[in-house]
Amino acid sequence: MTSLIVHYDEIGTKSDNRPFFEKQLVRNIRRACPALQGVRIRRLYGRIQVGPAEGLDIEALGARLRDLPGIAWFSEVRALPVDLEALRSAVRDLPLPDGIRRFKVQTRRSNKNFPLDSVQINREIGRQMQERTGWPVDLDSPELTLHIDVTQQGIFLYFDRERGLGGLPVGVSGKLVSLLSGGIDSPVAAFKMFRRGCRTLFVHFHNYGRDAQEVRQKVVRLVEVLARYQFTARLYLVPFSGLQQALVTVVPPEARMVAYRRVMLRIAEPILEKEDAKGFVTGDSVGQVASQTLDNLQVIYRATRYPVFAPLIGEDKRTTTDLARRIGTYDISILPYQDCCSFLLARHPETRWSLEEAESYERKFPLDRYCQEARESAEVLVVG
Repeated sequence: MTSLIVHYDEIGTKSDNRPFFEKQLVRNIRRACPALQGVRIRRLYGRIQVGPAEGLDIEALGARLRDLPGIAWFSEVRALPVDLEALRSAVRDLPLPDGIRRFKVQTRRSNKNFPLDSVQINREIGRQMQERTGWPVDLDSPELTLHIDVTQQGIFLYFDRERGLGGLPVGVSGKLVSLLSGGIDSPVAAFKMFRRGCRTLFVHFHNYGRDAQEVRQKVVRLVEVLARYQFTARLYLVPFSGLQQALVTVVPPEARMVAYRRVMLRIAEPILEKEDAKGFVTGDSVGQVASQTLDNLQVIYRATRYPVFAPLIGEDKRTTTDLARRIGTYDISILPYQDCCSFLLARHPETRWSLEEAESYERKFPLDRYCQEARESAEVLVVG
């Protein structure tokens, strides 16, 4: 019967809180893989065992486990009792791939009651493999590595290890509100907070024109991709055109981007409170555009009482773009769309707007009323 072993790394540093993180990871594995209904999943020291069970689709399970934050790596394993003869017998019958010319054995022994230590196991099983195959041992550049984990609960044999996302399981760090623009950066920023254990909901501001359906579909598709990392996601689609038209009558063109973003935070703040979220996440990167200078970011973030997290703040565009490709959002993000933040901006926008100037312009029209109307007109979707 087939078993999987799932390893974490960062969870292992959590000391007395480790069971909390492990249990959340087990819940996420079950939720991500409906085929595991009725299959035993147990927490072992430093790892999680899935199975054994008949008929597990390892390829399908692997596709989901690769997308689960909190998993360092996983592998299909052969599970054995803690017995030296059982280990020798399993190695004797172990199916081996073709075309191998050199190998090594790598043992981890957390069960100190086992009669052989790690070095002795490596030598014993390495000699047995050589006698069976004729392959030479190569400790530096083997074509095949036989891994042996000797634990209190059993011995696990496996060859290949598939890397996971690492980080922390989604759900252990609270909830955030992502201001999703539809470009490259904000989806990547949300993904990075998934890996820190944050569950995320999304708020998108739109100024729909003749391409309204295409824009809406693009944003929903982005959230569908991101929801894969946390199962489902709530998406608020907030109309912004009425408020923008009011803003442009009082705010000069060179300062409008900062004004737009301040107002977005003010609209989204009650949504954050309703959803019991702890803060906002944005795709800001220092100096990338005029609204993302240190001065302007300070003015923008002062529009809310809640923390604003910007996990891309020190990244360059190439690094962010590479990550967007890896997580599956890039091809959607580059589709053409009408960005509401590009509405009636100056060619040379202000890079050092002051908080006093921003607040003085906002007092010139009934901002709270416009924000309330935008929130009440929002469309709310559950995606995933």
